[in-house]
Amino acid sequence: MKGYYWEVFGSIQTENEAYRKLLLSFLKEQDRCKEMPYVSGKDGATPLFVSSSLGYIDFVQYFIVKCRHHIDIIDKEGRSPFFVACENGHIAVVKNLRKYHKDVNSKNASKTTILSATCLNGHIEVAQLLLDNKADIGITNELNQNTFHFACLNGNVQLVSLLLSAYNVDITLRNTIAQIDLHKAY
Repeated sequence: MKGYYWEVFGSIQTENEAYRKLLLSFLKEQDRCKEMPYVSGKDGATPLFVSSSLGYIDFVQYFIVKCRHHIDIIDKEGRSPFFVACENGHIAVVKNLRKYHKDVNSKNASKTTILSATCLNGHIEVAQLLLDNKADIGITNELNQNTFHFACLNGNVQLVSLLLSAYNVDITLRNTIAQIDLHKAY
């Protein structure tokens, strides 16, 4: 865990839905008593970021209302709450945050797109949602690796097939060490 929001919203107890409900009721009670400042931690994380990364839709919905401006805050790696929800395959959170996040082609600090990070982790349903929302599979990162590269690297045949069959993939693109993406597929 990285910072103090991870300790609170990413603890082992938050895996239990009943605990999350109890914590949310406490936070709502505190809202009535005083304004709670949720500033980003040293790692750039906010409660919305941590909740999105872990897939806790109940926390995400609360923090969207409470701290809407946190939707666009990025961590030290250049990732937004929407980015980490996609990267970790939390489809319910992705669908919820998609209403507020306009750029499905945004990149992290190493210029890797949301779709590429999603494909690296093999999240087909999230990848399909991003593709349906006009995510560009041809954008490359600083190592000249595109979405197809990350799908091949993951080895997920279903994801590679999706990209090959439905989208115009450049299978001849070479990365910075002169390999084509299919080198990674086996």
